[in-house]
Amino acid sequence: MNNQLDRCPICGERGVSVPYKTVTRIVNQDARKLVAEDNYFLCMDSRCDVGYFNSEKETIDKSMFKRPIWFKRGAEQRIGNEEWRNSGSNSDGNT
Repeated sequence: MNNQLDRCPICGERGVSVPYKTVTRIVNQDARKLVAEDNYFLCMDSRCDVGYFNSEKETIDKSMFKRPIWFKRGAEQRIGNEEWRNSGSNSDGNT
């Protein structure tokens, strides 16, 4: 993978490739309208507010997700302490 394409445009952290369909299922309805059919990456920096970014360096803020990304800063405040402790194993299949 090109070292420049898979790095978050905000924090520079390397991202993990995510299918377009996954992105459309996770973001809220307003954000879904903005999601272009492209290659997306999940920013792995827990402190960065970017959830996803694409090869054009367009970003989707973590606040635009239906549910928080379990490892991102502030997620524990949105999903509650008990679910937060169990979020790494998320057995219900939702993200």
